[in-house]
Amino acid sequence: MDYLSNPKYRIKKTWIIALSGCLIALLLFILINYILWSVEKGFHRTSFLSNEHIVYLNDDKEALRGFQTLENETYYFDKETGYMHTGFLEEGDDLYYFDEEGKQKTGLQTIDNKTYYFKKDGTAVKKSFKEIKKEEKKRTVYFKKDGTMATKSAKINGVSYKFNKEGTLLPDTEQMKASIETILEKYAPNNSVYFKDLKTGETFSINDTNMYPCSIIKMFVMATVYDQIEQGNLKEEDCQIYLEAMMIHSDNTSYNHLLALLGNGDPLKGKDLLNQYIQELGFEHTAVHHGLIPGQGYFSDGKDNTTRPSEIAKLLEMIYNKKIITEKYCDKMIKLMKKCADDSGIADSLPEGTDFAHKSGWADAYYLDGGIVYSKYGDYILVVFTDSSYQMPCREISTFVHDYLNILS
Repeated sequence: MDYLSNPKYRIKKTWIIALSGCLIALLLFILINYILWSVEKGFHRTSFLSNEHIVYLNDDKEALRGFQTLENETYYFDKETGYMHTGFLEEGDDLYYFDEEGKQKTGLQTIDNKTYYFKKDGTAVKKSFKEIKKEEKKRTVYFKKDGTMATKSAKINGVSYKFNKEGTLLPDTEQMKASIETILEKYAPNNSVYFKDLKTGETFSINDTNMYPCSIIKMFVMATVYDQIEQGNLKEEDCQIYLEAMMIHSDNTSYNHLLALLGNGDPLKGKDLLNQYIQELGFEHTAVHHGLIPGQGYFSDGKDNTTRPSEIAKLLEMIYNKKIITEKYCDKMIKLMKKCADDSGIADSLPEGTDFAHKSGWADAYYLDGGIVYSKYGDYILVVFTDSSYQMPCREISTFVHDYLNILS
């Protein structure tokens, strides 16, 4: 009989093969589990053919589950299967990351070209600013709601912020400028503003035009006097009392006297020397033409003194970066400006204890103020000129700028 062609025997053969396969699988399952559960405490694969699933057996041959600290490293094992987790893990609102060996990562991590920061407990920083340190440099960055570091822009509590490709927080100068322009709408139109972030280099200006400088022009006199002292043409002990009176108390007689010292007794020659030095430094819109009153020793060539906010800011930045005269004299100039007695303008809106190196000036309705603010956020330059609104624009603008930047810190 042809057994192979008989349907009855073909069916039996199929069942035999199937039963044999099941029996082999059962035996393999029993063997694998016997080997698996008879081994010692530690990490073990659940398959001889793959590392995809790894468990950790304790002394009782039980697979650990959840978060576990083993040999000073933190791991996570699935609560149902006991399999060790790798990659991202979301637990409620918390985000964790485990590397290919299952170890929990902390600190700054770059994963798939995106940057995250995991705290000591392993949770990712989300919806929060964070100061990080890399290569000995500190910078403030922001981590979005998905845990990734912002590298372009982000709206945080209704305020827009900018970030560079390294994630460094930048002030949104366009928004700052627009907000200050709104502040100035309620005042007479003749107001000028200049801002520079000394940490990032971000800057903006509003109506950067020349204006009568009142006593803020004394900054240029101070710089010129120290330059002449450095060159040996003047003695510091002969000038110091006048520099202090001029810069701290805005004494006009001291200003007039220093111009005379610069000109060997002739203030008009002194102002020519000062203007020459100003031009050598690259200032195109600043010049001194007369003395100041009330005060003794007034002089004039018939023209008005003049400057603009951007040039006050430029001089401040040169002093701040020690790019003028010498480091020693830059430090002396900053020290003098930090002692400025007038605190009715920009300084009026700064928190108590904030260092502010500045010089102000006023006459009639003119009020001008400009200086370096050493804030919690970082150092910045703010200069405000007004010829009709006294100190109020300075105060409001200073409040806005400081509060805006303080959020960034």
